[in-house]
Amino acid sequence: MTAASVGGKVIHTTADVDSIIVDGLATRSSLIESKRTALVKFIQVWFEIMDAIEANPDLVFATVDKELNLPSGAFKQDYQGLKKGDRAMNQRMLIDGRLNDVAQQTYQLLSEDPRHGRIIRNDVEINGDLFSQALQNP
Repeated sequence: MTAASVGGKVIHTTADVDSIIVDGLATRSSLIESKRTALVKFIQVWFEIMDAIEANPDLVFATVDKELNLPSGAFKQDYQGLKKGDRAMNQRMLIDGRLNDVAQQTYQLLSEDPRHGRIIRNDVEINGDLFSQALQNP
């Protein structure tokens, strides 16, 4: 919409690539054990939402519009083109190592271009254990 409003052209979107933009659940390592049950349930509910979008997208999109006080159809339009984080993608990201690859690519990119002016951390642990547990106990 922005490109159209300024007479521009979209040359690249995140829909063109596999998971360079990642939604994630981040927490301190110390909370993984103390909040394990709640975190696993959170992941399971996320998958239920993805299933609901697959089964009845119009109902889900209308509900989100209503709950967020958005104009009718706004969330559906924003959702178009997104590659949803289904079980297979999460398996690829967390268990098969794609997320570690993305983290390293991002670290490399930011390290090579210091214009951002930030110290880049490379000590973040990516742990797929909660995801694996969520899949085992649906």
